[in-house]
Amino acid sequence: MQDARQSSHNNGRILAITSFITFADAVWAGAQVLNSAAAEPILVDFYKARPRFEPWTLKHVELPRPLIARYAQGGGAKTFPCRYATMVIDKNTGRPSQMHIRTFFPTLGMD
Repeated sequence: MQDARQSSHNNGRILAITSFITFADAVWAGAQVLNSAAAEPILVDFYKARPRFEPWTLKHVELPRPLIARYAQGGGAKTFPCRYATMVIDKNTGRPSQMHIRTFFPTLGMD
């Protein structure tokens, strides 16, 4: 699956759909991503920069411990131990911390 994901033949197609299994896992992973060292420079830019068209992306942030996540590829869903998560955020005044989480999902690994 990793070879297929890195192949130049996928032309941007979605190779797998991933999701957290429980809400508690998603909340825990989200807190870990936002509080990670990798997120710090992105969040500094988020709070200092003016609103922009493109969102900020915290890509493939490593979690402190693996979570069991679900992925679907082709005919069925399976689970895997997930070590990484990606979060995409936008500025939205009126929201807590002026932040709107556009999408957040477990990832299969690094690019």
